[in-house]
Amino acid sequence: MKGENAVAINGFMYRPRGVLIGYFLCEVCANYIFKEAEKNPYKQTPLHADIERNLADAYLKYLASLDA
Repeated sequence: MKGENAVAINGFMYRPRGVLIGYFLCEVCANYIFKEAEKNPYKQTPLHADIERNLADAYLKYLASLDA
């Protein structure tokens, strides 16, 4: 941020299981989201939806592997 190093930590509730899933964003994705937030404050970007869907799918695969 403003020429300094930063870490973007995000999270969302995977409601069907009541689990908080946290994740880090790379610099490219974080910058995109910050710029979009300036244009549309308090709105989720399509990138958020993609990330959350991919992480929820990965979480379900992980749970399925525990039963194997």
